[in-house]
Amino acid sequence: MGGFRNQHMRLLGLVFHAIRHNISNLLLDSLRYDNMAIVVNASDCMSGRIPFEDLFDVDRWNQVSDTVGTNVLPRLVKYSPEHHSEWDPENAIFRALAHNNETYMTIRNGRVPRFKELLLPEIQNATKPYGFGSGKATGRLWNVYYDYKSKFKGRLSPTEMAAMFALQPSPRLAKVIDSIIKPQQTANNNNVLSTATNAMLVIHPRVEPEMLNHRCSKRMAKNLTQIFQMTEKAMNASDYQQAYLCISRSEVENFQKAGKNLQALAEENLHELNRVRKEGFWSGAIPVMEGGELVTSQMGLPTDMVQTAAQIINFFVAVQAKAFLGTFGSSYSTDVWTTRYILKPENQENPFNYYHGPDGIGMVA
Repeated sequence: MGGFRNQHMRLLGLVFHAIRHNISNLLLDSLRYDNMAIVVNASDCMSGRIPFEDLFDVDRWNQVSDTVGTNVLPRLVKYSPEHHSEWDPENAIFRALAHNNETYMTIRNGRVPRFKELLLPEIQNATKPYGFGSGKATGRLWNVYYDYKSKFKGRLSPTEMAAMFALQPSPRLAKVIDSIIKPQQTANNNNVLSTATNAMLVIHPRVEPEMLNHRCSKRMAKNLTQIFQMTEKAMNASDYQQAYLCISRSEVENFQKAGKNLQALAEENLHELNRVRKEGFWSGAIPVMEGGELVTSQMGLPTDMVQTAAQIINFFVAVQAKAFLGTFGSSYSTDVWTTRYILKPENQENPFNYYHGPDGIGMVA
């Protein structure tokens, strides 16, 4: 379970497993996301989940795979009746499950009371395709991910590095990201078009109510008013043309998740979000754009794709921005900092990575 970056770790867990066992291809049809969890080559895979290719650029992934080799990054391959005879492409699930109507409908409805005991052997014995990351050991993708990473002692493995270059948004999402991050062309006095340099400040304030009570929030700044005041004090308005907030409004509005003790803070955060959206930063000098579902809700996407697509758009906008101000202690922000450091925003030697915490704002080393 988890958001886009947690799902990404599970995807990498599958990739690491493939490399360890000399598996050079991953079945594209089995890689599916939803708004909260990724399902990869798994016995609980169901139709209605978001196909990988709707979110990410498959051609780009395979180009990187061809460059580094499948021993570093497996290729993504389409369904083949000859090579994947145990897979049901119509339902995106193993045939052994699709033909068991009672269990299949139980999976579709999200209820799996006896599923682990009933069908695990059928999945574990499958070879066309081989299944991994399901049944009684659903958490194995996490385990593989962390075990593989531990061997590199804090350094990025060649596979993680390749995945950073390979995992790029689908053309549909990339078009939206470009429209956000790249300023519009403007004409000068000689009517010559020129494009301003990337001057966007992206802020990730992890203040959604469900996080306010979370154990991970102990080192985080929780008050949105404080975060914005620190931002205006520490950053220079003249360096930016626009600010972008990586935030989920639907979550911010869900006060109940904050609990009684923090509900007043959650309400204040929503009020501050509305204020800065209207007034901007530095007394209106810099307009503020709100990301999240406000962006994807205007794209005509299926309902069950809106939230995950929003997280992906937020992530890649943050990666490409001139500066990123993330949340100290957030895995999402940490992934953005790391990706920015490796890929570096266009025409920038310094990735301008910053963090905010209870004690202020600092630059990420």
